[in-house]
Amino acid sequence: DLTYSWESTLDGVLPLSSPPTSEGLISGYINLSEGQHAISLFVEDTTGKSNVVDLALTVGEENNSPSCEILTPNPNSGYVVGQNIDFTAMVSDEDINNDLLSISWESDIDGGFNTTSANTAGELTVVYDGLSIGNHIVTLKVEDDVGATCSDTVAVAVGTPPTLTLASPLSGDVFTVGNSISFSGTVEDQEDVPSDLTISWVSDLDGEFSTQGSDSSGNIAFGYGGLSAGQHNLSIVATDSDGLTALVAQSIRVNTPPDAPEVILNPQSPNTTDGIIAIATGSDADGDTVTFGYEWFSNFGVSYTGSSLPSSETTVGEVWTLTVTPNDGYIDGIATTATVTIANTEPTLTNVYVTPNSTVYNDSVLTCSGMVTDADKTLT
Repeated sequence: DLTYSWESTLDGVLPLSSPPTSEGLISGYINLSEGQHAISLFVEDTTGKSNVVDLALTVGEENNSPSCEILTPNPNSGYVVGQNIDFTAMVSDEDINNDLLSISWESDIDGGFNTTSANTAGELTVVYDGLSIGNHIVTLKVEDDVGATCSDTVAVAVGTPPTLTLASPLSGDVFTVGNSISFSGTVEDQEDVPSDLTISWVSDLDGEFSTQGSDSSGNIAFGYGGLSAGQHNLSIVATDSDGLTALVAQSIRVNTPPDAPEVILNPQSPNTTDGIIAIATGSDADGDTVTFGYEWFSNFGVSYTGSSLPSSETTVGEVWTLTVTPNDGYIDGIATTATVTIANTEPTLTNVYVTPNSTVYNDSVLTCSGMVTDADKTLT
């Protein structure tokens, strides 16, 4: 039976007239104008007696929704499952302190995973390693004290990196410049078909020289002969659809063979008493020190190694061929050959005597004697 009214110093009598409950509870909802209000509640009974209670309150401007922006990770970034991911964001609200905003992070695959509040500057950092394998849309949701919201999203891929194995070449292998080098290996990935992986073949000297990938079974095989001369540090990188990579590093040498040497034999027309000395000279385009290998072969199947051929190994009439092979410490170059024929050695006459050699008369008998030797033949 009690009557009441609500009044505001700014808005006047408020249109609230719901009857009290039997327990005396009255309630109602209304939008007040902006400003400082003195609110009075008047109550009167059936005899005309009344009472009043006052309340002061401030109604602010129309509420502004919060703002939010995800700073990291970058869109479409890829991470290995179990890896820490740094989620950072900036949030702000014009009406309340930033640290009072309600914040949540959630994945469209895994659901909510963090509710850490921002600091007063609106900075927000979350480190999380629990996202499952998959392509996630991660949403940041921010809500103020009256339910206004904002959100931002970022796509994040979580998976396993590919595995890459190189069978050839092997570190330390040496190849001749211009010759085709065989590259082979295997690649695989838990989420992608091997042939969908991208592979980059890079030399620190020549840059990227191939993007040859694998077949659907993960087998890689191709030849390439365009690497320049020098020591190459190779980097082979396989990348899957999540941007995750596998790296294999190899070091190989592409070598320029030494030049064919110039060979001089001394003497050039030897006989059986002469030892033959070979003098070889040569150069290398890479500046490597050149050594020489010497192999002698006769037309009678006799062989000898060394830069000199002693006379004890030769016989008159033999034809000896010398092969000189250059080596720059990595690979043999083109060999040079030289040929000589062992000439006859003239016989030698020593100890020649005529007797008697004094008091010789007409019709005296003279005896001549001497010693004849020959290095080549038995004399008669």
